[in-house]
Amino acid sequence: MTALVAAGVAATLAAGPLEAAADNGWQEAVVSVSDLEARTDLFRRTLGFQVVRRGRVTAAELEGWDLPPDQSARYVLLAQPGADGGWIRLVAFAGAGAQDRGRIRSSAQPWEPGGWSGLNVRVRNIDAVFRTLQHAGFQGFSDPVEFVAPPFRVREAMMVGPDGLVLGLLERIDPPFEGAGWTNLVSRPVTAFAVTTRPDATAEALTRIGLRTRLSFDGPAAEPGPNLFALPHDVVGRARRSVRWWQAAGREEGTIATIAFEGVLGRSHEQSAGPPALGLFALRLPVRDPAARCSAGGGVARPATIAPYGRVLTCTIRLPDGAMLDIVGPRPGS
Repeated sequence: MTALVAAGVAATLAAGPLEAAADNGWQEAVVSVSDLEARTDLFRRTLGFQVVRRGRVTAAELEGWDLPPDQSARYVLLAQPGADGGWIRLVAFAGAGAQDRGRIRSSAQPWEPGGWSGLNVRVRNIDAVFRTLQHAGFQGFSDPVEFVAPPFRVREAMMVGPDGLVLGLLERIDPPFEGAGWTNLVSRPVTAFAVTTRPDATAEALTRIGLRTRLSFDGPAAEPGPNLFALPHDVVGRARRSVRWWQAAGREEGTIATIAFEGVLGRSHEQSAGPPALGLFALRLPVRDPAARCSAGGGVARPATIAPYGRVLTCTIRLPDGAMLDIVGPRPGS
């Protein structure tokens, strides 16, 4: 572990297990991968992440993800240097069904529902980042597009990489990012997003576990022409989208964006939205009162030991359209 990464992790956990991270947005994204070492190398060499921890996934975690007893898995936990959040946990599964698995969102369009759609990162030069990721095996749904998202003027692109992980690239043109705090190609992930066909039910589920709407947008999906969502140019102006950004603490990072489209229809990927299928399958959400939050979300808190948090109570809940949230918090007496 590098000194900067160690410092970021230590700062997050210094006040006790999970206390610094609790109720401060999601802490890590959990991604099922086909080749643990190859994907680790991609994140390290191309995106500037560092390895925080590696090891075996515990039986309690596997049970929470509804996996059979003969399933096993290894993980690598990655972070940007000095980052106290926005971690990515790569997980490689072995055992029943692991060799024949497909992707969670196989051949999905970005406007189709089911599971987590992707992660947003900030960039300073989106054209250079786009080309670098293309060379690393990512494919864009569109080339970078510029538009106004009041009060900002931005350039964005979404790219799908190995094992189906989607990265949304965001460059803020006006005003530019101030005190951005990252030195690599991309920032740590700041938002996870999911398309839902049941926005009211999704809002109710997120509210029950203590999140609240931080920002919202209702309007056209985009102006006619090239657009972030790969919608036909003659259709996008008639389609609409409703976006809600959710957080417990009101921060810009660790947010969840839920997106509902009207006027376009595609497949649902809800039934495949879980491991051992490949792709982003869960967010890990630290809270101070895990038993109460799990109960409110329809889950049952159970004891587990999860690195680097230590002894915790945890449960996994599913939002409408299949996106999974791992709630974690301190175990009484730990």
